[in-house]
Amino acid sequence: MTGGDSAGATTLAVDGKSARGSRDGHVPPPHLLTAMTGDEQTISQLRVPDKTNELTGFARLLAPFDLTGIVVTADAPHTQREHVRFLTQDKQAHYLLVVENNPVRFAALRSLPWSRVTARPAASSRAGTGGANCGSSGR
Repeated sequence: MTGGDSAGATTLAVDGKSARGSRDGHVPPPHLLTAMTGDEQTISQLRVPDKTNELTGFARLLAPFDLTGIVVTADAPHTQREHVRFLTQDKQAHYLLVVENNPVRFAALRSLPWSRVTARPAASSRAGTGGANCGSSGR
């Protein structure tokens, strides 16, 4: 199901939820994966097939949309190389993915030279919007 258009959006949040109160005996409740803009407009939603998880629907949910320059956020299960590749290479989007309860990733992030990272205003491909580029000042 597509319910809107990503045009004009600067951010897009992807999240999955099970529909409360919809369990029927031994049949699990439907699990829905949704993409929503920063102004709370649902642009896409799909039902995750039973016996799978929301990871399998990530690209299918976002594929129909032009995400160039949009920041896509998602929770920890979506911190996958394939999702990052899809967003950055296929969709020309930016991403913010949560890293939680993973000591190896926390250690890797902690070891980065954060004191050398700067943010600076960036021209956006969308009229009237701004943004920031982050990069190492040592480059």
